[in-house]
Amino acid sequence: MDRLGYSRYGIQGGDWGSLIARDMAYQAPAHVIGLHLNLITVDPPNPEAVAQMTDAERKRFSYFDREESSFFSSRPVNRRLLPMP
Repeated sequence: MDRLGYSRYGIQGGDWGSLIARDMAYQAPAHVIGLHLNLITVDPPNPEAVAQMTDAERKRFSYFDREESSFFSSRPVNRRLLPMP
């Protein structure tokens, strides 16, 4: 952004752009005046954290891991989710 003449700027990212925007904010925090993300990604908990979960927390995490986060893994294999030409 410096090469474009901007010393301070806001960043917005959605879908893959959210990962890029997050990295931009980490790389130049003194220049970024705001960050807006439409897709927030989080890393899965480490094995030690899962081991410390209560049964209810582990059940909820298992459902999320199996059902809610399956969107990204199902797209390449489920033809009904692919756009029609």
